[in-house]
Amino acid sequence: MNELQEFIQTTLEQIKNGTGEDKIRGTVEFEVAVTKITDKGGKVGVSVVGIEANSKSENVSKIRFRVQMRGAIAPSEK
Repeated sequence: MNELQEFIQTTLEQIKNGTGEDKIRGTVEFEVAVTKITDKGGKVGVSVVGIEANSKSENVSKIRFRVQMRGAIAPSEK
């Protein structure tokens, strides 16, 4: 699971846990700052800004999206 997927899944799980409901309905809106990271081997990935402590001068982009909640949230596989 990449960092953005993990961030979204964890956030949705925390909303579910905070409400105490097994099923959640409604819309969750995210605005996330992300950065593209290329490792020494040339592999490209996306990192949620603020999660990774090793901050370099990288281009940061903001993305905004909504997740429509229609039921149960499956626990993440960590």
